[in-house]
Amino acid sequence: MIVGAVVALAGLVMSSASWAVLVGGGDSDDPAPQPEETVMPHVVGLTTAEALLEIRRAGIPSEEIAILSADEPSALPGHVIKQEPAAGAEVDEVRLTVAVAIVRMPAVAGLDIDDAIEVLAHLGIGDDDIVVQRVHSAGTPRGAVVWHEPATGDTVVHEVRLGVAR
Repeated sequence: MIVGAVVALAGLVMSSASWAVLVGGGDSDDPAPQPEETVMPHVVGLTTAEALLEIRRAGIPSEEIAILSADEPSALPGHVIKQEPAAGAEVDEVRLTVAVAIVRMPAVAGLDIDDAIEVLAHLGIGDDDIVVQRVHSAGTPRGAVVWHEPATGDTVVHEVRLGVAR
């Protein structure tokens, strides 16, 4: 008990200057630590997910990353085709340009629904992206595609609608 009181009293008697030196403040010759420079990694050619992982590993926060898309027929869809800043540069904010595949609607009118869906599947358009509407069309075989949206040659954005003879 007496030892505890002596230690407490010693703490009160200690001058503020010596206390500052003990806890790391005061007039030290050591400069204040500087924040480390954040350097941009090379991510061109990586998938978007791989690029984001590398950028986050470099210490760049998500809110500093913007992702843009571009139609680049010679690049793999979903891969980074351009980065700003360049690899090795100091980072304030990041802009990645990612290749996207532009899918044009094929002519499927007149095809059987199963054949039309197979053609669309080869373009990467899945069942969840296809809406089938049964329609009356005199003289058209049952199950044949009568019309489609988007029109032939137009860009497929979200979904494909098929009018199919009942």
